[in-house]
Amino acid sequence: MASRVSIGIDGVSLPQRHTLHPDAANDPTLLFKSYHTRNPIGRVIEGISNVINDTKKESYGLSGDHLFRISGHTFHATGCYWECKVEYEAHLPIYPKPKRGAFGIEMRCYRIEANDEENFSDNSDNEYDEKILAVDIILRLGTTKDNVNGNELSSLQKLFYLLCLDVWRSLSIIGFPEFPEGCRDKFFKEIYQLNDQMKSGQFGTVCLGTHRATGRRAAIKIIMRKDMKPIDDASVFNEVDILASLKHEYICPLLDFFVQPDCFFIVMQLMEGGDLFDRLGSIQTYNEDEARKLCKKLLVAVNYCHEQNIVHCDLKPKNLVLLTKSDDSSIKLADFGFATRFYGPNSLTKQCGTPYFVAPEILLNNGYGEKADMWSVGVITYILLYGKLPFTGKKHLDLFKAIISGRYSFDGENDGISDDSKALVKGLLVTDPSKRWSASEALNCVWIGSDIERQHALRRRSLLNVTHKLKGFNGRLAWESAILKVRTIIYWKNIVARRRRSEPAQSQNDNKE
Repeated sequence: MASRVSIGIDGVSLPQRHTLHPDAANDPTLLFKSYHTRNPIGRVIEGISNVINDTKKESYGLSGDHLFRISGHTFHATGCYWECKVEYEAHLPIYPKPKRGAFGIEMRCYRIEANDEENFSDNSDNEYDEKILAVDIILRLGTTKDNVNGNELSSLQKLFYLLCLDVWRSLSIIGFPEFPEGCRDKFFKEIYQLNDQMKSGQFGTVCLGTHRATGRRAAIKIIMRKDMKPIDDASVFNEVDILASLKHEYICPLLDFFVQPDCFFIVMQLMEGGDLFDRLGSIQTYNEDEARKLCKKLLVAVNYCHEQNIVHCDLKPKNLVLLTKSDDSSIKLADFGFATRFYGPNSLTKQCGTPYFVAPEILLNNGYGEKADMWSVGVITYILLYGKLPFTGKKHLDLFKAIISGRYSFDGENDGISDDSKALVKGLLVTDPSKRWSASEALNCVWIGSDIERQHALRRRSLLNVTHKLKGFNGRLAWESAILKVRTIIYWKNIVARRRRSEPAQSQNDNKE
């Protein structure tokens, strides 16, 4: 719901609203998507204009079986919104020739302002402020969705979805800094030499690279664009936007970014020490105070991300890396491929993460927020203390049931682990995210804030048995995760769907009683 207006730039009046998801989001007569940003209004207007004009011919509507172009638009300075005409051509198997047509969309900018009626944060001292802008994209059908032919509605939804990805990518790009050498019409190979391959994954290959002019070494993430889906392509720009905005001693920094027609090159600081758990598996001494220090650095990094309205969404041991092979404490958080921005409680819906570390609210397909990261931190903390996973299962269903129920146990009262460290785990592995500790609350717990005397006591609690368990931990975890991942998504979506279908019937039975 819009209320007062504030003057933006050059006489543009920017409406304010007090909700991140307006009533229109649930209106059955339209298609709706909203993106949020902290970029200034001038940059946002520039980003929307880039989508409308598409002078560089980069729109996702230029190829594929659903083509479109914005053929005309009107900008309204009062209210800060655009009315656009979109012409499309859909190639559908059911039609002998392409179906052509046009539809109108609106793109509206709002300034989000918290008020006393609705607090956008679980922490009342950290309300989301008026610096947040929302860009709403609206396609009005003129009738209910039930009255639209199913094939035509599906086609319209796909066209609308692609156009929304254009906006998302553009809003990411306008948040980019001025890269040292990337995004300046220079080819990557002019600047860097590629050396040995370091690792390869589903979403790209990481190679060792050398800066030709300085000899500086870096880790180069290479992502091939051929056959990439638009959502994956746009996600790379979002990842880079997030990485570029994070400047912290415990977060692996982005050094540069190159965009070429055939691939992306993401240049990161080289972390030569490998990941934390592999390193811990080879050391000769390890105690509870060292585990505490590692947890504190992880919490500081995660707390910083959350203060920047960023959820990592894939916290796991393999994403905790070390700068050098000789220093066990130079830990940094890496791999923000699933990271996303959040501007309200339970506003995220993307299902992602690694099975053993994923929060129950994500498995249940509920909306979630930054507290999902804290569950993952709880799992990592448990592993650092015990050298094993708190939640396991031979089948994915067993694992997911254990996570959703929050069933886990310590090794007994005399297991040598302090009660203070167990208190942190208990505060994080809480199935209800509203009762789960935040990063700032975890940082203020007794164990993390141990004084000198307590630290000395923790050093006497040897965890050397844990290091033997961590040896090869990531290898075993990767193998087990791969087995679970094959059927996880489809299988679990079916379970959640059946559960939701049964809820109305159960509710009716409850009402009868």
